[in-house]
Amino acid sequence: MRAGLRPVVGADKVARLFLGLMRRERDVELTQADVNRTPGSTVRIAGSTIAVLALDVHDGLVTQLWPVANPDKLHAWTGDEPRTGITGCPRQGR
Repeated sequence: MRAGLRPVVGADKVARLFLGLMRRERDVELTQADVNRTPGSTVRIAGSTIAVLALDVHDGLVTQLWPVANPDKLHAWTGDEPRTGITGCPRQGR
């Protein structure tokens, strides 16, 4: 899975992005999660965590989404040891 080069803006475009991912990868599972004390989700394919999403929610709407797909930053969700000592996601410590 590659990260996008440009931000995806707007509910319709974000929904299309997730639907496209779920069409390509039949074993995709989105699970609600607490990501650095904020709402979020884990993305798993065939039981392996491939990404974690941190969300900003205002008035019941998601206003920003921070995906983390770097394996060196996913060790808290995968149980693997970090390879480079990098931890957390962009919102850590906020």
